[in-house]
Amino acid sequence: MTPPAHSADNNRPVVPSPGRLGLVGEGAAELLAGLGWTTEQSIDVLRSLSRAPDADLALTTLSRLKESLDERTDLPAGTAWKDLDSALHADETLRARLFSLTGSSTALGDHLVADPHKWPHIQQEFPVREEFF
Repeated sequence: MTPPAHSADNNRPVVPSPGRLGLVGEGAAELLAGLGWTTEQSIDVLRSLSRAPDADLALTTLSRLKESLDERTDLPAGTAWKDLDSALHADETLRARLFSLTGSSTALGDHLVADPHKWPHIQQEFPVREEFF
C-alpha cells in the first residue's frame, strides 16, 4: 500500500484513516485497500461511505459485492467492479443510495451481492406516487 500523502500545512494525511471515517471494524484498512480506495482520488467516496447508517456494514458488503462482480464470467476479469467503482467516483447520488442501502440492511446487501448485475437499478429515479395509480 502506498503511504498516504500529507497536507502542506500539517502532518495530517490527506486521505482520512479508517478511524476518522468511523470504520472501527477489524480489517477496515485492508477492505478499503482491496476496493482501491486509499488514494486522494477516493476522498469523496470515503466521505460518503462514512455517512452510511453503518459504515462498517456498508464497507463489508461493498467488499463482498466487489468479489461477486469479479466472479462474473460474462465479462473480462475486473471489468464489472471497475464499472461500479467508476460510477461511485462520478455519481454522488449513486454513492448516497448504495451506501445507505448497504449500510442499513444486511438482507438488501445480501440480495445485491447475490445479483450484482442489478446495481445499475439503484441509479434509476424512484417512482412517484402518481405512477402507482
